[in-house]
Amino acid sequence: MNRIEFMKQLERLLWDIPEQECRDAIDFYNAYFDDAGPENEAQVISELGSPGKVAAIIKADLKGSAQTETYGEYTETGYQDHRFSGGTQVPDRTNVIREREESGRRRNRGYQGRQTRSGGNLALVIVILVFTSPVWLGLAGGILGIVFGLVFGILGVVLGIGAGSLGLLAGGGAVIVSGILKIASNPAVGLASSGAGFLMVAIGIMLLVAFLWVVAKLLPMSLRAVVGLCQRIFHRGRGGDKR
Repeated sequence: MNRIEFMKQLERLLWDIPEQECRDAIDFYNAYFDDAGPENEAQVISELGSPGKVAAIIKADLKGSAQTETYGEYTETGYQDHRFSGGTQVPDRTNVIREREESGRRRNRGYQGRQTRSGGNLALVIVILVFTSPVWLGLAGGILGIVFGLVFGILGVVLGIGAGSLGLLAGGGAVIVSGILKIASNPAVGLASSGAGFLMVAIGIMLLVAFLWVVAKLLPMSLRAVVGLCQRIFHRGRGGDKR
């Protein structure tokens, strides 16, 4: 007979006692088995005897009559019923509770020890970070400098193209107007000036188209590339890049 069979049979035999008393008794013996451990299950069953004996002792204890006092008594090791030759003993609940409290204190001491070790590890990490801060702060500053340099460099080129295109358009327009005004007095100079103005306008238009293309296509791609580079750098530093 194992523990499960023992407890099921004991519960069936206690059907005629109050439900709360039955539940208390079942909980008590389950706790007794838990405290003894699975390796001592057979020994506990041997000490308790059959479920019928245990049920009889529980019922006699609940009756609290003179008959109970005749049949059994509490000893230093538990309840002793003289009707059974096996000397079945009911474990003392006080001892069981005391053992549970001691087990809880042992678990708490182990948990506190783990907390102490965790606190020591955290302090060690902080000390290492403080002493190595010049290295990793310099490295982080260098990386940020490269990133900002790339970003502002790209923005500078884009803005330069835009400003150049606007300047050529404005300057070319002014030269064209000036050339047209000079055609009457000096046709050669007027035509040359007008041609130069048209050339400047053409170059300005080309630069404006390039500027719009950079803003619409190349600039987002460049920014995404810079962001991706930063992510790879920082993820590799944290062990996130597994490639």
